[in-house]
Amino acid sequence: MSTTGFELYDFFHIGWLAFAALTIWFVTRQYSVAMIESRKQIRIVFAWLLIIAEIIRDSYIYFLEVWSISKLPLDLCGMALVVIFIYAYTQNNTIGELLYSIFLPGAIAALLFPNWTHREMFSFMSNYSFIYHLLIIAFISMLIASKELQPQPKNLWKPALFLTILTPVMYMFNKQFDTNFWFLSAPSSGSPIVLLEQIFGNPGYIFGLVLVLIVVWIVLYTPFIWRKKRGSD
Repeated sequence: MSTTGFELYDFFHIGWLAFAALTIWFVTRQYSVAMIESRKQIRIVFAWLLIIAEIIRDSYIYFLEVWSISKLPLDLCGMALVVIFIYAYTQNNTIGELLYSIFLPGAIAALLFPNWTHREMFSFMSNYSFIYHLLIIAFISMLIASKELQPQPKNLWKPALFLTILTPVMYMFNKQFDTNFWFLSAPSSGSPIVLLEQIFGNPGYIFGLVLVLIVVWIVLYTPFIWRKKRGSD
């Protein structure tokens, strides 16, 4: 184990994953049995928690670390707080589709393959990163478990369009400012994206990411296809 940080799937990482799983289960269960008005309040509390957490994070980096343009909340999970905030107040179906198809797998991948392993264990930024991503997963999971959000495969064109528009923008932004938002400039160390880079090269691995996303969408949407099929029988 690193003397300054932690390693993927060491005792520290596994401990956080276990804590995240228990927290997500608890939040999901409580939301599922809550009344409609209480659910609205829970959604709004989650949305503001993420906003406040981001403000605290930015303040910490600005005053106690070295701020740079790479610290902007332009990664997928940074953008998630805006999408969650909108959904909390509107319950818009398109926004919900984005949450499930893009931001949920993104947050799960972040917990499984964190890019903050260089951070000291139990440091503010390490704790923040784990908690922030588990809150995103918990928010989306409680919507799915309560059947408040029911993703539709026929609506996958919407997240596909979202990514088609923004991916080139983020790629050019990275090239202009030497950043790595959405991991479009280089893979996160220790993540499966490294293998994709070895196979497809750089930037060819972005094509590999598209293939992986298609597989992820098949996994995510298959239960809803089966549910619809059983309902029509």
